[in-house]
Amino acid sequence: RPEFALQSRTQTMHRTVRGLNDNRVHEVLCDYHEGSLRVYRFIPSEAKIEASTYRPQEGELCQGTKIVPEVEEHHFSLPYEMTR
Repeated sequence: RPEFALQSRTQTMHRTVRGLNDNRVHEVLCDYHEGSLRVYRFIPSEAKIEASTYRPQEGELCQGTKIVPEVEEHHFSLPYEMTR
């Protein structure tokens, strides 16, 4: 049993790492407690995934939060080849 626990707060993050077979692995996190939604749009013709964060209560896209003020952390695209 641990004697202490570390807790850090975040709402969003994304990064790309290399997998065991040298493949790209996109890691994404979204944990918005106030009800925001992360929307992913898959665009095969451009080989990418667009991620946007939407605030339905305000009817607008997220432009940053107190914890993560950078807008590019809430709206970004990931390269991804969508082949069969």
